[in-house]
Amino acid sequence: MDDELYDGVLSPNRHPKAVEARSIGKQMRQGPEDDIALIERGDDLRERIAKPSDPQHKHLGEAGSAALAERLGATLVTDDGSGKDLERLTGVELRDTAGLLRELVERGLVDCEDAQAAYADIVAADRWVNPDADIC
Repeated sequence: MDDELYDGVLSPNRHPKAVEARSIGKQMRQGPEDDIALIERGDDLRERIAKPSDPQHKHLGEAGSAALAERLGATLVTDDGSGKDLERLTGVELRDTAGLLRELVERGLVDCEDAQAAYADIVAADRWVNPDADIC
């Protein structure tokens, strides 16, 4: 695995890319009215994907993330089953963990064996991923 990427995994707060991302995030901070609109959009999305039997806060994190990705024109990375619904409702591009790892391999940022090992660890941890997904 790339040394810089490995260092970032071990200490994400000091990784140069994380520092840069936090700096950009601070520059993008907008007024309270924009924050309220973003929260309301996340709540609306959550209501639209939730089943009547779902607990009150189920899907709230995914819906809020989709609302933010929609605002920023970013890609949403989630393995949650609601991801496809959020993609349809927002037009936000969706990636799952396997797709993200595939892209990292394609870009030459992670080698295939490391990506496969990382995915195997995720599957072994019983996370909500497709255990048969092709990484590379």
